[in-house]
Amino acid sequence: MIFNLNIQAQSKEEPKNNLNKTLEQLQITFPNLQYWGTNNNVVRYKYEDNILFELKNNRVISEFMTVEGEGNYPYDWYTAMTNAFYKTNYTHILKGDNGNTFIYSYFSVYISYSDRSNTASIMYDLLPKYK
Repeated sequence: MIFNLNIQAQSKEEPKNNLNKTLEQLQITFPNLQYWGTNNNVVRYKYEDNILFELKNNRVISEFMTVEGEGNYPYDWYTAMTNAFYKTNYTHILKGDNGNTFIYSYFSVYISYSDRSNTASIMYDLLPKYK
């Protein structure tokens, strides 16, 4: 009985992410991070071909990842991620045609799938008052 309570408590936490990390902290986890450009005081860095970070005042304000693959892999990933986020401690959910937005204490997570391009994506974004 205690074991089940621990699993439930762990799954109800907010998801971990890279928001608010500094560039130096990102470079430890993502050693091949590449500068991708600057626009309106937001600096973008890319990791490999599918992860993008936006930093403002040397803090991550947004991170974005795409998932591509053959067959059902992107859709299966989207479904698994959506189901996992339903088990977290979100405060609100916005459901859309191609994805869902989960709202947490200081950030949102948007998970989407496009059947047209067979691509899934996830974006963590600081809520406006925390940017």
